[in-house]
Amino acid sequence: MPSIGSVSCDYIHSARATRNKKQHVEVWPIPGIDGVGVHILGKSKAWSAFELILLGTSAEVETWIAAVEALGPTLVTVTDDWGTPFANFAVVFVGEPQKEAGSRPGTNIEARCSIIVEGQIAV
Repeated sequence: MPSIGSVSCDYIHSARATRNKKQHVEVWPIPGIDGVGVHILGKSKAWSAFELILLGTSAEVETWIAAVEALGPTLVTVTDDWGTPFANFAVVFVGEPQKEAGSRPGTNIEARCSIIVEGQIAV
């Protein structure tokens, strides 16, 4: 089941996630001089974002929102829809919950909620 830390989700989509280290370069303008400055940094994993989704009752969704918001700033393991683990994910930003009313016949689903969580995979 998809999860982030100890919080279970119905779906976790990796909007931007990388599994391999990449060389990073910092570029900045230099006042009064033509061109730019370039600083070559070490290799690390890129900034990543995950969309977390839960379907449930209104009360379940509210409890889930509080649990997700309590994740930042922490190091967690994210397991996406495919069962792929992203260990040592540093939660830096938890977005605003996007809650919608909805139902599915034959179930107790009353709401759908999605939250974008951003951060970086620590090496």
